[in-house]
Amino acid sequence: MDDERTALHESVHAVIGLLSGLEIESILIDPPRAIVHADARSPEAAAAWVRFLVAPCAAQLVFGADDGLEHDLERARAVVATVHEDDPQCYIEARLAEAKQMVIAHQPTIEAVADELIKAGALSGEQVRSVMVKSWVSSASGAA
Repeated sequence: MDDERTALHESVHAVIGLLSGLEIESILIDPPRAIVHADARSPEAAAAWVRFLVAPCAAQLVFGADDGLEHDLERARAVVATVHEDDPQCYIEARLAEAKQMVIAHQPTIEAVADELIKAGALSGEQVRSVMVKSWVSSASGAA
């Protein structure tokens, strides 16, 4: 995966994770990863964690092709197994639909985070939040 696609993939994880209430420690291009702190034992936390994991799959539907999705889906299936859902596939599809709506609503913000990640190579969770806020302020002032 090239740096731009990696940055977009990790930025989608970070933005959707933060919007879902997860604590993002950092995101990196090399090695590609989003470091997150989550306890998926409650149903709400499990839903947030699965949304975080399937977010790049949702972004693929919005932005186009991506790599590395199967690993994220495997991790999502493992989380779902801990919450003992009767229909794990339906549960994942529901979180995927939620993540897709979030990706559509926050596409410019995700792109802004990806741009900053490409420039820096790594962003702390605080830096991701800062970029998100700047993107929202910019969008709000442009709409006024």
